[in-house]
Amino acid sequence: SGSQFNYTWFKGDGLGGVNTIKLNDVSLFVTNSRFTNCYYAIYAYGSSYDTTKIKVTKTRFESDNGYGSPTSVSGNLLFLEMDECSVYNMCGMYVPANFKLTRSDINKLTCNGGIRVMNGNRTAKGNTHIACNSFGNFKTNVLEAFYLDTNTTVNILNNTFDSADVFINFYASINNNYKYHVSGNNFLTARLYDVKFTGSSQTAGQFVRHNMNNNYWGSTDSATIAAGIYDFNDDITAAYKVDFSNYLSSADTNCSVNTTGLTFQQHQSFSVFPNPGKGQLTLNFNEADSRLFFLYDLQGRQLLQGAITEAQFKLDVSQCLS
Repeated sequence: SGSQFNYTWFKGDGLGGVNTIKLNDVSLFVTNSRFTNCYYAIYAYGSSYDTTKIKVTKTRFESDNGYGSPTSVSGNLLFLEMDECSVYNMCGMYVPANFKLTRSDINKLTCNGGIRVMNGNRTAKGNTHIACNSFGNFKTNVLEAFYLDTNTTVNILNNTFDSADVFINFYASINNNYKYHVSGNNFLTARLYDVKFTGSSQTAGQFVRHNMNNNYWGSTDSATIAAGIYDFNDDITAAYKVDFSNYLSSADTNCSVNTTGLTFQQHQSFSVFPNPGKGQLTLNFNEADSRLFFLYDLQGRQLLQGAITEAQFKLDVSQCLS
């Protein structure tokens, strides 16, 4: 049902064109690991199951020569979650609309394109949650959103953006049902724009007003802030006009957002009883799912391991007490 890598160092072949981890309709969990000089570190495509998830935590992606990409993940039903990760001196990331990025540092992206969020099938639901990250030193744009439409929700919360052409660039046909929340961010030094709306197919001269309140725009002068936002005021074919009137007067680096994020990526709680116990233990989960368990003693020795698919599972530990 999937693979797990813990404390693993993946060394790629640079521009040799070989993907380090390649997935098709299978889940992946990587933690406490490192990818160096990879072409595509994690490459996934063609997901046909809504349970396919890729989760990466406490992992570093880096390159000596400034090439290679951390992820290339495409598929309307594929979920990608990254938490407490770092990316340094690489090219951009391709991610699905079902994407969660939290508490990570993405710095020195040397190629064109930053983080590209794509939903090729606009009827498929997409939930993007980007919170509590630091983005800096991008060759071009930081976040580029493509083909986001009726069923898409994007939350961009409590991030710090610095040194890029455009921090957030929204592309393609965007209609009134497209939902996003941009709040609590620090927009520091952009070479062109902090936020840019382009490519709308709506009738020229019509626009929708959207709030981007409670952000710090690197200035308290409203004219300076407006000059950093490309919207209907700059091009009447752009269907959005940004309201930034309620802005922060200084940068806020305190991330108070709930990083548990989207519903499909919340960690499920479970209970064990009796506790303490000797003999048979009962594990209760919120719902049935495919899980692995590992049982260790106080010296760190592994005593048992196995798979669980039920919502309630009985585990015999009597053999571990002898």
